[in-house]
Amino acid sequence: MAVRHKDMAVAISDWKSVTPYFFFEIVFPAFLLFGFWFLYNIIKKQQNAETFLLWFTLAGSYVAISWGCGNSGGLAEGQATTGVAFVVAFILYGLSYQWLQILQVVAVVACIGLTIQSCTKKMVNTYNWWGADEADFWASENNIGDVPLLSKIRASTDTKAVYEEICKEITEGVQEDETIYCFPQIPIFYSLCDRWDPGVRSKVEWFDVSTDEAVEADIDILKESPPKAILMYNVGDDVYEAHESAFRKGQASGTRKMRDFLYDFAYANGYEFIGNYTTGNNELTLWIQKDNRNVNLIDAFDGGDGTIDNPYKLHTAEQLRLFSKMVNEGRTFGGQYIEQTADIDLANQDFTPIGEYSGNNYFCGTYNAAGHVIRNLKIETNDNAALFGRLGGKVYNLGIEGGNITGAYIGGIASHAVKDTAAIINCYTDISMDGIRAGGIADNFVGTVGNCFSVGLIHGTDSADVLSFNQYKEVQSVYSVKEKNSQDFDTQSTDDVRITYCTEETMKNGMLAQRLNDSIYSIGTELQKSDGTEDNDQETTIELVRWKQGTDGHPVFDVPS
Repeated sequence: MAVRHKDMAVAISDWKSVTPYFFFEIVFPAFLLFGFWFLYNIIKKQQNAETFLLWFTLAGSYVAISWGCGNSGGLAEGQATTGVAFVVAFILYGLSYQWLQILQVVAVVACIGLTIQSCTKKMVNTYNWWGADEADFWASENNIGDVPLLSKIRASTDTKAVYEEICKEITEGVQEDETIYCFPQIPIFYSLCDRWDPGVRSKVEWFDVSTDEAVEADIDILKESPPKAILMYNVGDDVYEAHESAFRKGQASGTRKMRDFLYDFAYANGYEFIGNYTTGNNELTLWIQKDNRNVNLIDAFDGGDGTIDNPYKLHTAEQLRLFSKMVNEGRTFGGQYIEQTADIDLANQDFTPIGEYSGNNYFCGTYNAAGHVIRNLKIETNDNAALFGRLGGKVYNLGIEGGNITGAYIGGIASHAVKDTAAIINCYTDISMDGIRAGGIADNFVGTVGNCFSVGLIHGTDSADVLSFNQYKEVQSVYSVKEKNSQDFDTQSTDDVRITYCTEETMKNGMLAQRLNDSIYSIGTELQKSDGTEDNDQETTIELVRWKQGTDGHPVFDVPS
């Protein structure tokens, strides 16, 4: 009936149910209790000790399974089955007395209901692992006919397209005697595409499968024997962070190092970006080296390893554009640091936002301009836009001078935030803007903005201000010259956001620069969160650059020219 009636299956799967940890919390104390009781009966030489040994053994098998699975990454519903069996068996055993047997029917009915719910849950949520998912049973109606090994497998339209398109690109672009590399836990594509890996030691590169040393050793193998194609499954930064916190004391894992190496390797060695392939919450990225030689494209960075002590460094317009390309093609830089080491002039040539609003990939690291500026930024679109279209990370010490942004809901530094841990701190813009809503620093930004100002000519149909929409987690020391802002309808989108307005005279006489400098300490200690936590250790935060009065009439960063 569930197969024929999806609504019924969904309703049944939504019945109130218990978690796998509920059963563990019941069975584990029972395991200890039966163990102690068994030993007590042995010591006392009681005749019924064997009965307690049976229950102790059954409970112990479940505890062992749950303990192992829990240390790997957490308990799943399927791992609760032995615990369910224990609880049900114990209830039926306890109700075996003649005058309680009628209650066994209730227990059996409850067990049947749980079984039905488990079946329908598997149909509604066919797969779920660390954000990875798959379409429900009813959407999986297409045979993956173009992939021989999967020709009898049914999948959703999107999943069918992902498998078929990736396999087509690889089999057509990679000869049978050439190799491919699949990362991090998708070795199935070696079989599906009938291609070998380059001889790496770790076929499944994951935290509880391969050691850090084994995965890191594979980097040298890839350098010596570059694969023709690289296929990457884009696992979220939160997954890396959770595993590293649990298993690596927060330190970067070999798996993360391999991921970052592959991004750098692909862009430095002439691999062509073929595309991102998405189904549900799953995204895979494919690169193929088209010309069989290392072309040594312009280096994305001048050095660094992405840590706070040795950040990736960039200083040219070409590097900034390549950085944008890398983010939009899937590299989030989660947990990593970028430092701008010189002023960059984009020469009013069209620029693609870093983390396009309409895309699925966003910058989630930390960008520290170190007091340098980006000049002559030009973005013309009908979409929401800014230097960072959507921002998932943090931007510090950045100035934008000159150029223009036109679009729908636009910002200078960022249009929107991906999550509320995003932040824009100690930044300014002097740029012309025209949109429906136009924010000199940001538009609809649910994160933090601190010690920032805008002085450019900003026009918005509905709203124009330094912050153009009231969705901010935290706002401190944000300034605007109100005469610079114009809007067609006075919607007052930012009424309860703490924006301070000053006159052009105040801006030009040095008072604004003094205020920005006065706020640096409080901003540095209250708003800087290197990882979204309450840790205010100054050793893990970015140093905020001080201000001085600029020759063009507004404050600028006090850095050597």
